[in-house]
Amino acid sequence: IRIAALGAEDRKDSIVNNSKLAALILMRLARREDIANLLIEQPTWMEKDLPDFFSTFQLFLVVYGHKTLRRKLVSDPEFLIFLNILVSNAGAAKRKQKIQLLEMCLKIFRHMNDPVTPDPQQTQRTFSCTEEFLEDLSDSNFVSNFIETAAEVRDDEEEDATYQIILLLDTIGSNYVTPQLMPYLKNLNDYIQQDINFDYALTAATHLAKHKEYAQKFKDMELHKYIKKKYQKQSPEYEKIRRRINTFLNTLKKVLPKKQ
Repeated sequence: IRIAALGAEDRKDSIVNNSKLAALILMRLARREDIANLLIEQPTWMEKDLPDFFSTFQLFLVVYGHKTLRRKLVSDPEFLIFLNILVSNAGAAKRKQKIQLLEMCLKIFRHMNDPVTPDPQQTQRTFSCTEEFLEDLSDSNFVSNFIETAAEVRDDEEEDATYQIILLLDTIGSNYVTPQLMPYLKNLNDYIQQDINFDYALTAATHLAKHKEYAQKFKDMELHKYIKKKYQKQSPEYEKIRRRINTFLNTLKKVLPKKQ
């Protein structure tokens, strides 16, 4: 029985090793654009372990690396499923690896629609997507999953995790108004008031405040009153961040009618 059990274990190891070898071969093949295109046309592999998640992740990065195919890849419903699986794996990881996985996930998300040939005249990259993608994004709960996973990080890595949340909100909210972001404007409000990544949080809030819906939400939370009271003109802190504060307050004034 013991010999049989050892034989079964050897077969199991052989299957795993063969699966990893097959995944490695597939990764090498996927460097070819025509093979990568075939994988995109049959995208269910993004939901599977080949033979584990990190092998699938490596294969995804190879396929994603083909800029000419990237928009086709992200149009697959499996793309958002894959990002949620990535966030789920981040949630189960240790703190430093958790941050690394969240950073990679957000980088994939932010660059998903980068132009194949960047415009040398365009100094600032902007995130773009379709209304259909925004709806799919909302249905997938990716934003809430990402933010809740990042919010679990505490201690030394807390500022790094908070920065990822700010960057996600800024990436989407700077360009699009969507209800899925509304509950998380409170995160920006709290980061500003608790002085957590203050500069980044205030900059993101200013970008979002260019949209009336977000501006009204910030005003309802009385963020402008807090800033005026906390950073009075005679305070030393005011001089250091005067321009950012004024930009935020002036944006609110411009976007929202005076009667409000």
